[in-house]
Amino acid sequence: MFKKKTIILILGDILILVFALWLALFLRYLSLPSRDVFYTHFYPFILIFTIWLLALYIAGFYSRQIIVKKIDFLPRLFKTQFISSMIAASIFYLSPFFRITPKTNLFLILLISPILLWFWRRIVYLFFNIKGENILLLADGKEADKLAGELLRHPFYGFSVMAIISAQEFKEKFVLGQEQFQDYLQKLGISLVVADFSLLKAETDSSIFYEALFSEVSFTDFRDFYEDIFAKIPSSILRKDWFLENVTMRRHGSYELWKRIFDIIFAIIFSLPALILFPFIALAIKIESPGPIFFRQKRVGRGEKVFELLKYRSSFRTSIDETIGWNKEPQSVYTKFGQFMRRAYLDEIPQVINVLRGDISFVGPRPERPEFVQKLTSRIPFYQARLLVVPGLTGWAQINMENDAAADDAEEKIQYDLYYIKNYSFFLDIRILLKTIAAVLSRSGR
Repeated sequence: MFKKKTIILILGDILILVFALWLALFLRYLSLPSRDVFYTHFYPFILIFTIWLLALYIAGFYSRQIIVKKIDFLPRLFKTQFISSMIAASIFYLSPFFRITPKTNLFLILLISPILLWFWRRIVYLFFNIKGENILLLADGKEADKLAGELLRHPFYGFSVMAIISAQEFKEKFVLGQEQFQDYLQKLGISLVVADFSLLKAETDSSIFYEALFSEVSFTDFRDFYEDIFAKIPSSILRKDWFLENVTMRRHGSYELWKRIFDIIFAIIFSLPALILFPFIALAIKIESPGPIFFRQKRVGRGEKVFELLKYRSSFRTSIDETIGWNKEPQSVYTKFGQFMRRAYLDEIPQVINVLRGDISFVGPRPERPEFVQKLTSRIPFYQARLLVVPGLTGWAQINMENDAAADDAEEKIQYDLYYIKNYSFFLDIRILLKTIAAVLSRSGR
């Protein structure tokens, strides 16, 4: 659902930016721009537009929160365009590669493009909302209630939940067969049935659904629908057969090799600024509090391998008890410079060494401490499945949860981690890295 809408938004934004360039040239010279004039400006602006689109992506303009109107569009657009304009100006006036330095044209585009982008979004949102669907939710449990509540609170998804019935109610209510079921769908105006087919495996159930297909009713699996809406795996569906169908790491073998190569290359690149910053950070840590520069903590990696995760020490203590760390800790445990490092995420820099060692990747489920893994494994079914992939500096749970470190949220965290493992790919890793950059730039700290 969201992939199609995201592609439409991106393609529309590209056309809007190109049209903004054409309109800026028209207003600048008060005549239709010739082909030579347009292309003289168009080729340099390709780089600018690419940067702007990347900035829009990082700022979340193609996220599900924007698509379903959970966040305001216009204030964020002006803020993003302002930052993008500074980057564009720097490229034009500091780079020797461009033959033009379009002060007026660049200024006009910066004025025109936000207005056009806003107008385009207003139109496309109307298009997205033209055809809503009445759905029957045929599923059990709290996740069915959560899905119904989400669709009710945000009608911009384009779905209206007309009824929710459990698998047992379905069997009792439509025991007479397909005609009764079709009359029920027609009475409510149902066009889409979202069903947990794992609970409906009887031959009679399949026959009822099959006959309904001929009355122009569509069917989709509850698990896929839930995953598309929330970008996580519903815990109620987790059974051993689900893992056998969806978590076969052999198919990711070639990408794992490339991912390891990229990790090494970028870790080496980031090592240079890390080495430059090291003496200043080390001195600041030592001046403010006695103790080691690095904080070493045991974590569990892929295949339950235990390793030492490195961080710059940001607190007064030099070690922590195993009971500490389940929830967000008070700022008083951190030094003043430690608080600054945490806000700027500088304390994470030494983990580049862990990336080079192969303990972690840049992207993957965050590694937990052994005592936490032991407790959570006994409490949460299939928790150890997150150890099927190499852990990472950042992950899908980190960019989707406010406090992924809290023990109370561990069950939700595993849902996000399993979504990552199931959809493990280069493009998902890029999405996580870009959203991590956005999170680092927008958050005030941890």
